[in-house]
Amino acid sequence: MQGQFQGYGRPPAFPPPPTQSQTEKARFEAKQAARKDVKKVVLLLLGLLIGANLLSLLAALIAGVSQAFSTIFGGGELDMDIFADMADSMLMTFVTGYLPIMLAEIIVILIGVKVLKLSFGKMFGKSRMGAGFTALGAFGCIGIGVVGQLLTSVMLIVMQLAGFPIYSPDFSLDWGQPLGCALTLGYICLLGPILEELVFRGVILKALQRHGVPFAVLFSAFLFALFHQNLVQLFVPTLLGIFLALLAVRSGSLIPPILAHIANNTVAMLLDMVLPADNPALYWIGYLIYAVVFIGIAAIFMILYLKELTPLLKWKHPVLKLSAQLGNALSHWPTVVFMVLYGLMIVYTTLIALLQGM
Repeated sequence: MQGQFQGYGRPPAFPPPPTQSQTEKARFEAKQAARKDVKKVVLLLLGLLIGANLLSLLAALIAGVSQAFSTIFGGGELDMDIFADMADSMLMTFVTGYLPIMLAEIIVILIGVKVLKLSFGKMFGKSRMGAGFTALGAFGCIGIGVVGQLLTSVMLIVMQLAGFPIYSPDFSLDWGQPLGCALTLGYICLLGPILEELVFRGVILKALQRHGVPFAVLFSAFLFALFHQNLVQLFVPTLLGIFLALLAVRSGSLIPPILAHIANNTVAMLLDMVLPADNPALYWIGYLIYAVVFIGIAAIFMILYLKELTPLLKWKHPVLKLSAQLGNALSHWPTVVFMVLYGLMIVYTTLIALLQGM
């Protein structure tokens, strides 16, 4: 088997194929083993989300109390406008939004590496692929994101026609607040991609990979999409999660997916700054050029490297079919809880959009 994957690293250490009489027992044991790893990674993600929200509440409470005391002792008059202005501050958005997520991600990464017995050295080892694979993969990743955006646009059109209120996260920047802008850009374009790759392609993908590459890629991408907690960011994280996982598995390193994630987020932010939102014609012309260029690069990447990626799909579990693996993982209670929380968040954000539209 090793000869089939020369240059791909070591395939998952599957046991030898069972005899006919051992098949049912082997399937049961395989499902139980997979459930143990699914439980570990999903509980880590649940801990990340809960921890980030608790830290966010704590940061907001500390900031609010500090603002109240400074106003009172400064001789000012305390009213709700002060807190409204504070909520509109980009620095406050960073402190109560991005910073708690960043801290929670660091904690989860450290716990995950320890519990799952992973190694940072192996995560950041030398890539088995060349610079061309890494560079073209980074720009191709942007094209994959564009495909996700187009699918999202179709979904949003259908939702609008059905009268369904749409909640969309606000990533706009207020350049009148340079410190808040700098911190926000630093997280979105650099720290966020690094930490998310460590969580999803480092800890989660590595933990699931022993159950087969196709399962690990698809389930980690599914968790990556749910992690974003809104419908607008459904297709893009799913497609990027699959693409980034394939980059990580084929290269044997987190460096290519990290660079691709950084490129995707940075170009998206630059595009938002450059395209004139007040001129629809110029906006769509610019977006069309952007879409054609980067989808084209993604197509070139797939043409050149598809033969390098398809052998990874042969690293399947010898006993369980992919559908059985996914069904087993999706029906496990931690995953069910995660999906229920995602559904509740969709309901909550939909109600916000509905109230804002009234």
